[in-house]
Amino acid sequence: MNDRIYVLDSTLRDGGYCNNWRFGQENIKRIISGLIDSNVDVIECGMLSEGFFSADESKYSSIHDATEILPKKKDKKLFVLLMNYGDYDVDKLPEYENGGMNGIRVAFHKKDMVQALEAAKKIKEKNYKVFLQPMVTATYSVDEYIDLLKSANEIDPYAFYIVDSFGSMSTNEVRKYCSLATHILKSNIILGFHSHNNLQLAFSNSQSFVEEAKGRKIIVDSCIMGMGRGAGNLNTELFLDFMNSMQEGEYKVTPLLVIIDEILNLFYEKKYWGYSLPNYLSATYNMHPNYATYLADKNTLTISMMGELLSLVD
Repeated sequence: MNDRIYVLDSTLRDGGYCNNWRFGQENIKRIISGLIDSNVDVIECGMLSEGFFSADESKYSSIHDATEILPKKKDKKLFVLLMNYGDYDVDKLPEYENGGMNGIRVAFHKKDMVQALEAAKKIKEKNYKVFLQPMVTATYSVDEYIDLLKSANEIDPYAFYIVDSFGSMSTNEVRKYCSLATHILKSNIILGFHSHNNLQLAFSNSQSFVEEAKGRKIIVDSCIMGMGRGAGNLNTELFLDFMNSMQEGEYKVTPLLVIIDEILNLFYEKKYWGYSLPNYLSATYNMHPNYATYLADKNTLTISMMGELLSLVD
């Protein structure tokens, strides 16, 4: 693990929006093994949520079920799950057990901030590493963001994130939120960045984040082949290559190329992810990509008509 910059791969969680989390049990295990072999630092194994899920899905209704997919040889990696606030009762969460899932990422909307932070406290009390993920971070005004950072300091999570949910953040915005966090967040709290690629800025924004946060421990999220909702995410294989070129790690890209060739290409053929005009429009209007996807799937609207409709959404 790099001393300052950690890479978190989110393929099995964010990539699940492309295939309804139906990777297949053996593929899930192969992806985790490939990520371990590549020396990725943190592996997000899927979603923690209420419900009934098969072994072929990277969604889990219990920590026990998620732990079952982990290999015996873990190479000191961190294994985490993401919980959307409101989708899982944290009172059901057992105490952390060594050898299982190490951390929980708590994703929340601004309207749920107070309750989500309370849930994060409970999770931390059960000895998990807690990651705070304020979705659509750019919707927080400077004053609201400062208040959020101060609240995060009180919880003292393992990590706090800047989340570009809509893939609409400019480089200047990334630097602004990063600078605020760097100056206000307690020094022991790792600062993370989760990008989306609607404007094709995931890679450059991640590089800017690394530069802006010099002197602080950080986490950069990515997905193999950029697999993720809408326009997708930062490509893990590209970012690992960048890290190697900067002499910031000793990552191996080949295991991920094998995963792309033998597993992910099959999903890509069935469900495209990546840059498209609808995804571009959703980012320019700073809205959830599902709006654009819904309109595009109708196959009855021109791009001009789609843009006009999106401009009317409040």
